Amino acid sequence: MNGTKASIAKLFLPLAVLTAVFWGATLVFAYTGPSSSPPDGNVPAPLNVGDIDQIKDGGVGLGALAVFGDVILSGVGRYLNFGLTPGEDGYGLRDNNGLLEFKNAGSSWQSFGGIIQQYVISNPGSFDTAIEQYLNENPPQGSSQSLSCTTAANNFGGTHGSATCPSGFTLTGGGGGCDNGPVRNSRTAGNGWELTCAESGSSNRVEAVCCRLQ
Repeated sequence: MNGTKASIAKLFLPLAVLTAVFWGATLVFAYTGPSSSPPDGNVPAPLNVGDIDQIKDGGVGLGALAVFGDVILSGVGRYLNFGLTPGEDGYGLRDNNGLLEFKNAGSSWQSFGGIIQQYVISNPGSFDTAIEQYLNENPPQGSSQSLSCTTAANNFGGTHGSATCPSGFTLTGGGGGCDNGPVRNSRTAGNGWELTCAESGSSNRVEAVCCRLQ
């Protein structure tokens, strides 16, 4: 009996040693060492409440977002979409090479001044009439003078045009539109108005609304 027990012990001992060697080798070959020297190659830090800026390349899904500071959409041609469709096919706000544009659902992208620009092109000279009528119907208190307004307009080709108020008139506003592409700049220029189109056109229009008391 003792001899049988000794034989069984001698049989299982090598098997136990071989099993330990096998699993040890498996663990050794399964181990992958670091690809760079410390401190490089660290695991990215999780999002936390610390005061150190964090940058994440992947997307983040949030149920709600509250911002207590400035917001930057880094890069050129970025979109701020609503709904479920991102980018140009969606609707919302976008940066078109420095020109802020908007798009309603089912509509097309346009600059914020696009509606006014189209109105000015379709109804030249209408702004000065509206201003003159309003102020004459609602004169400043104590004033016995009436207001006379006119529009100095200029149809131009190329990308840049300007209009200047006639002598004795003061600039009160201005605008215009481009027949090919959006407006790049629309602003005062002395006693007049200047307009720059993003693309060259043949019948662009700039208007300066000019008024005087009489």
